[in-house]
Amino acid sequence: MQTIVVTGASGFLAKHIINQLSTIDCQVTPVSRKKVSSAIQIDDYIDTPKADILVHLAEESNRKKVNKMGSRYIEYSSSVVTALVEKFNGRVVYASSATVYGDKGKVPYTIDSPTYITDVYSESKITNEKIV
Repeated sequence: MQTIVVTGASGFLAKHIINQLSTIDCQVTPVSRKKVSSAIQIDDYIDTPKADILVHLAEESNRKKVNKMGSRYIEYSSSVVTALVEKFNGRVVYASSATVYGDKGKVPYTIDSPTYITDVYSESKITNEKIV
């Protein structure tokens, strides 16, 4: 049976993914920095427990906050993602954001759609996509 860790377990998307994963034959471990029932609470996502697969949904979703932090946020989030990719031997599903497409072009977007850096938030997402 495969083991899957889902970070950001307190978030909207994570709750739905965890619910869906619970319907298949796998062991799901929810992880959060916030106190959430049925989730392992950790202080830093670098300490995420090992599993076969990581679904990484744990990043700051507040664009204003990220943009205010500037390059420090990109450095921090990319170092966490790099460590997790190494820890999980590249078996990482990363949740990015539609903002990387800059609201340009036609939808639906594909893996080949061009991306645009419009702020620190979108730059961090694009940077982390490349790492994964």
